[in-house]
Amino acid sequence: MNNSIVILQFSPRNKGNCGTISAFLRDYYGPEKAAEFQIASGVFGPCGHCDYECLKPGVQCPSLTDKEREILDAVCRAELVYFIVPNYCGWPCANYFAFNERTVGYFNGDRQRMRQYMDVKKRFIVISNSEGFEAAMRQQAEQPEILYLKSRAYGKQSIAGDLLDSQEARNDLLRFIAGAHPEESEIVPAENNGLS
Repeated sequence: MNNSIVILQFSPRNKGNCGTISAFLRDYYGPEKAAEFQIASGVFGPCGHCDYECLKPGVQCPSLTDKEREILDAVCRAELVYFIVPNYCGWPCANYFAFNERTVGYFNGDRQRMRQYMDVKKRFIVISNSEGFEAAMRQQAEQPEILYLKSRAYGKQSIAGDLLDSQEARNDLLRFIAGAHPEESEIVPAENNGLS
C-alpha cells in the first residue's frame, strides 16, 4: 500500500463524529490516495506484560503485531497523516495513548526510523468541546496543527454523531484540509464523493 495520505481514526464508533470525519477525508482524497485505519480496542493494545525489550539494544518487542507494524509502516511512508481523536473525560481517548505507547516497540531504538516517522506531516482533528490537547499531540508531531471541532459551537451534541450535518462544521473542516496543501491554490475533492 503506497497511499500518500493516511487517516487514523481513534474512536471505536464507526458512525460517530470521528467515523464520519474519517470517511469524509477518505472520500475527499479518493481511495487511490488515502488509506484509512481505525485505531480501536484490539488494534493497538497498551504496553505491558513484557521486560521492556523495546528499550534494550537489538531486542525486538515481543508484542508488536503485524497489524500494528502495517499501520506504522504506512505512517512512515505517508506524505500527510490525519489523526482524528475524540475527547474522553477531558483527554484524548485511551486508544490514542495505546498507539503512542506501541510506537516505542516499533522504533526499538532505531533513531533513523523515529526521525522518518517524526518528519511526516501530521494534522490533528479533535472532537472536543474543550481544548488543551497540544502536550499529548507533541508525542506525534513537534508542532501539532490541531482543529478543534466543538459540537456545542455548531449546535450539536457530540454523542449524536451528526457534527458534519452542520455546513459550518464542514466548511471549517474543508478549510483545515486546504491548509495542509498551501502549495495548491485550490483543492478539489475527489469526484463523485457527495461533498458538493
